[in-house]
Amino acid sequence: MSTTTATYTYWINGIDATYGDRGVGARFVESITIKRNDGAALDFDSELPTLQSETVVPTIGSIYSGVAGVYGNRARARGFSARTSPGNLITVAIQYDTQYVVDPCDGVFRLPSSISYSTVIRSSAAYRTGWSVQPPPGSDVSADIGGTALAGGQVTVAQNVPQVRIKASFTQDAVITGLSSAVSATNYANKLNSASFLGVSAGYLLCEGVNIVQTQHEYCTVQFDFLYDFWAHHSQVATLDADGRIQTTSNAPTEVKWKRVERSSIDFNGIYGANVRLQEITERGFWLPCPPAP
Repeated sequence: MSTTTATYTYWINGIDATYGDRGVGARFVESITIKRNDGAALDFDSELPTLQSETVVPTIGSIYSGVAGVYGNRARARGFSARTSPGNLITVAIQYDTQYVVDPCDGVFRLPSSISYSTVIRSSAAYRTGWSVQPPPGSDVSADIGGTALAGGQVTVAQNVPQVRIKASFTQDAVITGLSSAVSATNYANKLNSASFLGVSAGYLLCEGVNIVQTQHEYCTVQFDFLYDFWAHHSQVATLDADGRIQTTSNAPTEVKWKRVERSSIDFNGIYGANVRLQEITERGFWLPCPPAP
């Protein structure tokens, strides 16, 4: 079936559709043939503004207006190619794509999200071994950590403290979720977890920062950088005298405590916006069995 505008008549030849998994999205290529109503040759390059103003050819970034199932209202025009055909006709292939996929469990549009891990080591100076008081995840403690002074009295020994860097990445549609909303994610920066997150108890995870990077088209990636520390981000600190020197007994520090930079805390689970399904597919994988109906 053809459609006629003030200047042109066009008809759709067909649509090629490709559907992918999360992170791939969907792609549509719509083929249309166009002719001028006056029968003259059509100069696609010079007439493109008119073709777009009469909605024969979409402007780049516009929503797909055809029939493409559930994905059509999320796919946007990315480009087109044109070739001449006999009879003063022009055939145009219009490319649309989207990073959205439909969750098979609830039918909700989803964008990519993922969690990645890498292990690292930090070096921390230690005055004692075999301490009886463990690094406290809640706050500093006033009690001496106990244990045995290292040989050499006031000399410290470097200890390797295991750490895990955790990156939580979320693709955002800036058309729907403005960058100003994404910037609010930085409220988590330089805070400790106040509740269990990714199986890590409160006080052990630090949000080192949030990166917001435009990837392509209207999409950007919001990445949270978390750091797990086996000592809950503490170090051994010897108590000092008024003159700034370490208090000593028998040439060894009299008192050693666990100390860390004072930071406020926040529930990191809030990055999911109370969306249980989003949290589940991000942390455990996408195509999980759908939860049973209530």
